[in-house]
Amino acid sequence: MSHQDSHIPPCPELPKDLDQTAPWDTSNTPNPEMYEKSAQNLLSHLKSFDKKALKKTETCIKTEDGKILQETHDSCGNYATKVTNKDQYGFVPDMCLDLQVGEIRDNLIMGSQDIAADREILKKYNVTHILNLANLVKNYFSDSIKYMNIIINDMPTEDVLQHFQKAFAFVDSGRQCGSVFIHCNAGISRASTFTIGYLMYSEKMPLSEAYADVKSKRPAIQPNVGFMKQLESYNNILGLLPRLCERTTN
Repeated sequence: MSHQDSHIPPCPELPKDLDQTAPWDTSNTPNPEMYEKSAQNLLSHLKSFDKKALKKTETCIKTEDGKILQETHDSCGNYATKVTNKDQYGFVPDMCLDLQVGEIRDNLIMGSQDIAADREILKKYNVTHILNLANLVKNYFSDSIKYMNIIINDMPTEDVLQHFQKAFAFVDSGRQCGSVFIHCNAGISRASTFTIGYLMYSEKMPLSEAYADVKSKRPAIQPNVGFMKQLESYNNILGLLPRLCERTTN
């Protein structure tokens, strides 16, 4: 041993609860024999199970438009489907009214389907045109208000860009003689997508600014991920750049 080695302090003793030579506690370790016995019991039950003991049952599938499909098996094992038309939604409706109006411009507002059924709110904002993007929501005041209906589901795979041209032409026409209300069901995804797209189209506003503008007027908005990607594509089609970048390059 060298002179330097003699100055190395001895290793401290490990606490008893950390002593590596102590046997491990195996009290909680699963017993393989118990597993094997349980597996054998389960296999035995499966082998002895009689399919005749199964009871016939119906499988109910509710579609978005409220139809209920009842599927059953006949004695030969074939599917039998019965369609029932019940007066109900294919989803769980929110019974709380959402009357928060997103005042986008002086003659352009957006929101939920609840506003579309409130004549007093529509009168307050001098609404003469309504862009209805909702499912199963009727045009309540077609005797005094002009409507455009676009049937579109709030699904990321839905193609919204194909509807922009006719929708924006309708909004332009309505703003020239009155005020326009854009709504879907909840006023969160579809209505906000068309409103954001309209600002991009009419004011040459980049997506980031148009989104922030609409969000500031109605905080609940949130286009689904598929709609956002399509708005990004629309931003590229229009060749819109952030205005700060434009000022920097000029």
